[in-house]
Amino acid sequence: MSYAIGVGLACLASVMNATGINLQRLAQRRGSASLNVLGVALATLCGVVDMVSFSFAPQSLLAPFGAVTLVVNLMLAPLLHGDAIYSLDLLSTALVMAGVATMLSAASPSMRSWSLPELEGLLLRRPFHYWLMVQALMIGFASTVVLRGGSRRRSAAPCFAVIAGLFGGCTVLSAKLLSELLNGGAAWPRVALAAVSTGACALSQLLTLNAGVGRHSSLVVVPVFTATFVFVNAMGGGSA
Repeated sequence: MSYAIGVGLACLASVMNATGINLQRLAQRRGSASLNVLGVALATLCGVVDMVSFSFAPQSLLAPFGAVTLVVNLMLAPLLHGDAIYSLDLLSTALVMAGVATMLSAASPSMRSWSLPELEGLLLRRPFHYWLMVQALMIGFASTVVLRGGSRRRSAAPCFAVIAGLFGGCTVLSAKLLSELLNGGAAWPRVALAAVSTGACALSQLLTLNAGVGRHSSLVVVPVFTATFVFVNAMGGGSA
């Protein structure tokens, strides 16, 4: 039963995220500040829902459900923005969902709580350090492409999406760590550090994604963001 609640919350977070992204794009096209605030609020609250879902199911099981964002975006794009849906869009979505099904079949259904010494040991593991290093290199490379080529060039669209997806994966991992620290009764400096990390990553994701959908079609930005987010989320859970 707890797994069903976790999956339901993960799907709800994905729906909120896709809706928030499209509202932000619509707001920037119309110049509506109130609509943009609503979109930002939904995209922010989805992180809270995601964090709650980790209490009911393991991250490796919930991560693939981030792909629900892609399906909802495919439905909202023509309704809110008049975007045309092509066969390639449908095929790409089908391939992503097939990948999600594969990830779910391999995901471990077990979930456990970690003691504070165990958490510290996980953060000191080399795979986790490699994961952080790859994250930093990819963010740096994508940022360089955007800065050198211009934010409105076609090549910038996937870069915005990749950066947002990378920060999204960091947000999820930080939120999971924060949840474990709170459950384990950790000292407040550690909890505060995890909370600051979660907030910084979430804000960076939000701002980057907002800039991306404000300059490029959500049919380009959201699929790349979702694929990056799901992959980084799953890899982050495995490395730590």
